[in-house]
Amino acid sequence: MTSDVGGEFGGVLLIGQRKMNALVLEELEKYPCVQARFGQKVVGIEDLEGEEEVMVMTAPQLDFARPESLMGIWLIMLSGLLGRMGRTVL
Repeated sequence: MTSDVGGEFGGVLLIGQRKMNALVLEELEKYPCVQARFGQKVVGIEDLEGEEEVMVMTAPQLDFARPESLMGIWLIMLSGLLGRMGRTVL
């Protein structure tokens, strides 16, 4: 597939979750301040007034009794095929 912009991929690349996880984790190793967490359920997001950070409350999918609060400037969430976004596409 080609793109109207030279040098850009103009198609769709489909890879499995295992391969995608490996690519993402390999890249994240370059940034010691970044954390990757799997199997977390987001139970709340709070925009902190006057701050650059957001607070994210998470709980492991198998133990909702112990939520954890995380703060950061960037939050990137991915949902697998069986997650809420994946089910929407199906």
